[in-house]
Formats: sequence, C-alpha cells, structure tokens
Amino acid sequence: MGNMPIGSQCSQDLIQCHLNLKRIELSTLIDQLSQMACHLTDFALSLPQFTTLCTEDQTTLLKYNVPLYLQYVAARYFSAETGLEQMTWILEGQLFTECVDQIEELTSISLAEFQGETNFFSSLEFLEMFSHYVKLIGRLFPFPQHCNGLISTLLLFHTSDSCRYSCYNNILQM
Repeated sequence: MGNMPIGSQCSQDLIQCHLNLKRIELSTLIDQLSQMACHLTDFALSLPQFTTLCTEDQTTLLKYNVPLYLQYVAARYFSAETGLEQMTWILEGQLFTECVDQIEELTSISLAEFQGETNFFSSLEFLEMFSHYVKLIGRLFPFPQHCNGLISTLLLFHTSDSCRYSCYNNILQM
C-alpha cells in the first residue's frame, strides 16, 4: 500500500511538525489519513477476492472497515515511542531522502500534545477513552509496520453485526 506521493505537502508538513519547526494541525493529520483511506480503497479494488463481491457488499465493507484501519494506524502512531517510529506509521513506511540526515532529530508527538494543539476531542472523557484504546492496541497488536498489508486485508473483510446486517439488507433488496 505504500503508494503515498513522496514529497506531498501533507507529508512535508508532518515532517516539519516532528522536527519541531511547525505546530501540528488537525487538518494535516486528517489529510494524511484521507490519503491512506484512498490507498486502502484502491488496494481493496485491486484484490480479485474483493472485486468478486457484489458492489453493495464492497461499499459496505469499505464504509465500515476503512475507518477501522485508520483507527489502527492512528493508535499505532500515538503509541509509538519515537518520532521516527511515528513517522513510519503515518507515512506508510516512507521517509524522504532529504530528511535522512535529520532522522535523529524527529521528535514524537504525544496524544496529549496533539489534543493541546488541535482540541480534537470534545471532552476529557473521549480523550481518555481514545488514550486507553491507543495503549491497548499498541500492546495487543505489536505487529511491525511491514505487516500492514496483511492487517489491512484482514480488516477489509472483517464483518461485525452492523456490517453483516447492512450486507444482509443489500441481499434482500436484490
């Protein structure tokens, strides 16, 4: 899935944030996650196993499961211990050659710092809940980043009760 355009403004902004040259902005992280969602969708549509499903089921699986993958990546990003590790999670393993000499200078951005800069979570309760899940995912899913293709494939085909109900409704409407 590592098809992130090298040198995109969003990627450069994230590197600037991790070099403490710029404040992190919510829009930057959202743009990066949106790009990842597009890549995951393209990846799904390249899988014969996925494209043989009816269009409604494909749509339902993407609707429910792309956000799961993005939550996984965000949790791994915020549970990472170093700035370099965070950057590899959010940039899908790609770093720019022009920042190689600054790798040691990449600092981590904690969830608390992110909240302080962006005020993303509307309440302390949501922040604490997300923080709990970040730690839980970081501890229970310690897979290296090169396993993301497998994880994304597994998540693409994941069904929950709400997803199964939606797929079942699609079949009934046929």
